[in-house]
Amino acid sequence: MSGFTAVGLFCCSACSSSAETPESPDAWHDAAVVFQDGDGDGVLLENDCDDENPAVYPGNIEVPYDGLDNDCDEMTRDDDLDEDGWGAFEGDCDDSNEEINPDRIELPGQSGDEDCDGFEDETVEYERDIENILIHECYNCHHEPDETLYLVENSYRTLVGQPSSQADNMNIVEPFLPMESYLWLKLNNLHLTVEGGEGYPMPLIVDPYVPLEDEDLALFEAWILEGCPP
Repeated sequence: MSGFTAVGLFCCSACSSSAETPESPDAWHDAAVVFQDGDGDGVLLENDCDDENPAVYPGNIEVPYDGLDNDCDEMTRDDDLDEDGWGAFEGDCDDSNEEINPDRIELPGQSGDEDCDGFEDETVEYERDIENILIHECYNCHHEPDETLYLVENSYRTLVGQPSSQADNMNIVEPFLPMESYLWLKLNNLHLTVEGGEGYPMPLIVDPYVPLEDEDLALFEAWILEGCPP
C-alpha cells in the first residue's frame, strides 16, 4: 500500500513539474514576439521604421524639430512647418510664417525681422541694397560714361538729384518722390506716360518684358521714400 502511494505521489509531482516548465509553446511564442519588437513600442520590426527607438513607430505623434520621423511617415513635416523652403535649423527665425525667412527683404515700416538677420525695420541703403540690383539687372546697357544712366561703383552720385536726359524737368531719382523719379517710372514701364519719356522699360528684355521682382521694386520704392540714403 505504501509503495503504491509513493509511486502515485511521484507521478503527480512529475505532472505538476511538466505543466510549469518555461519550455512550453506559449513561452516560445512570447519570446519570439519580444524578439521581433526590439524597442518594445508595440509595433513589430517589419512595420516599424526604427525598431531601436520606442519614440518612433507608425501612428505616433510627430514632434517638430526633434530630428526623428516619429510617425514613420516622411510626408509629415518635422521642420519647415510654414513650407517656405527654410527650416528652423537653417536660419528661419519664425517657422510659422512663410513671409519671414533669410530670403526675404527687410522693408522699413514693417514690424518684425523679415530677413532673420537679427535686426528689425532697417533703413534701405543704396550701396548695400540698391546698387547690386541695378548692376545685376541693368549694367549691360548702362556701363559707358556717355549712357543716360551710368552704372559703375559709387554710382549713387550719377543717379540721385541728377536730371534725366529723356524726361523733361525730371530727375533720374528724386528723393522722397518715386513718381517724380524717371528711373522708378522706367522700372515700372511707366516712362512713356511723362513728357519726353522714350525707349524701353528697364531692365531691357524686349520680348517679353520681365520687370524686376516685386521685392526688388518694393525695396526701390522704400529707398526713394526714405530720401535715398547712400
